[in-house]
Amino acid sequence: MNPHKVFAVCFLAVLGGDCIAFALGTPVRLAPARQPPGSTLFQAAQANPRTRYFRKFGSKVISLARFLPGLRFSIFLSAGTLRVRPSVFITYDSLAAWVSVLR
Repeated sequence: MNPHKVFAVCFLAVLGGDCIAFALGTPVRLAPARQPPGSTLFQAAQANPRTRYFRKFGSKVISLARFLPGLRFSIFLSAGTLRVRPSVFITYDSLAAWVSVLR
């Protein structure tokens, strides 16, 4: 087997799985916070600190989430929900995935 091809396939599979988790959170956009049934579960006041946190530390959180198997999916889903730009997500996730796949 060619190790370069194996690396490329594994890297694309890892990045693709992470992008699926991010894409699943993208249409949510914290919409339940504005609707009456979800307003008791998600309050708009609680969403603001999370949004600010992801805007300030989003790149570091996304990079570290790659190495946290139990939290990876929920962090990537939250990144999509909290409107992290796709270019930022893909850039930092691909850097962390590159290190992860080489390991």
